[in-house]
Amino acid sequence: MNYITKRHIIKIPKNVSMYYCDNTRIVVFTNSFTQKTLMLKTKIIIEQKKRMLKVTREPFSDTSSNEKKD
Repeated sequence: MNYITKRHIIKIPKNVSMYYCDNTRIVVFTNSFTQKTLMLKTKIIIEQKKRMLKVTREPFSDTSSNEKKD
């Protein structure tokens, strides 16, 4: 697993719910007032007990966008 620094750790507050779809690589954060959606380019690690989200440097695919265009 890649090295994870402190700046890549996100603490989720108790009043915020987080939903993650592995197929579409989308994370949705919701609370009683707002909803935010993020499309991910790198893999994440979710720790439910500590309510943390860790962002890695590892991309989802090994092929670059230039290789996909060919």
